[in-house]
Amino acid sequence: MMVSELISFLQKELTYIYESPELENIIFLLFEENLSWKRTDLVLRRADLIDAKTEAQFLSQLQRLKTSEPVQYVLGKTWFRGLQFIVNSHVLIPRPETEELVEWIKTDFIHDQEKKNLLDIGTGSACIPVSLKKEFPSWNISAIDFSRKALIVAKQNASMNSAEVQFIEKDFLNWSADSIANRETWDILVSNPPYIPVSDRTTIADRVKNFEPSSALFVPDHDPLLFYREIARYGNHFLREKGMIYLEINENFAEQVSMLFSHEGYPEISLRKDMRGKDRLIRIRKK
Repeated sequence: MMVSELISFLQKELTYIYESPELENIIFLLFEENLSWKRTDLVLRRADLIDAKTEAQFLSQLQRLKTSEPVQYVLGKTWFRGLQFIVNSHVLIPRPETEELVEWIKTDFIHDQEKKNLLDIGTGSACIPVSLKKEFPSWNISAIDFSRKALIVAKQNASMNSAEVQFIEKDFLNWSADSIANRETWDILVSNPPYIPVSDRTTIADRVKNFEPSSALFVPDHDPLLFYREIARYGNHFLREKGMIYLEINENFAEQVSMLFSHEGYPEISLRKDMRGKDRLIRIRKK
């Protein structure tokens, strides 16, 4: 099969799942993975022949993609702030909004020479703490997750990117029963916690709700601010004076999250819109 024929076949098989720009990128990712091609090769080498072994790899990946499985899981990796991360069904696929959250922290502290203690709550793939450790090598960075399988991935990513991060296996919602990391105190808390009400599940794309870990996505309808409330309470006990909290939020609960932290005694709260103009990020300062 020629490259041009393979591209046409992939487009035909996947066009009902993905819109054009995303589909073009997925096809490129497959060629990059299987043949180490650059984007220009897709244009210049369309008459090349694909050998049978490589063609079989493409077809195997295609079958998984046709089930709506995310291409990042099919390939087993993704990129975040210029770093490569292993991903599988035990961890969320890093999103652009999370990159914006990390950038906000970087911007706030880039000229601060003091060493910081930072805790990432619900770390998943560890894209947040690993990226921040690369930006701030002197910081003491820890990350917590209740999922042992997620922490296996997180540790692999820290090792692969030569980032020293302390990982803690614990259910953050039960922090009050036994304080985390030997009563450590923090300068910064950061989290992309679950924030989608279960009743919104029907509005979520199949490749998200059917493949990414539900425990990292959904919260009970009757308590959608569950994690934010616990983070606020935890911060009141273990966040240092004038410490900072950086969070991703559900745009539909931006005002409620702000009010929650205000009622918990946090004096400075800043909402920030993401690249699509939605209230998706929040920064909180402790008094």
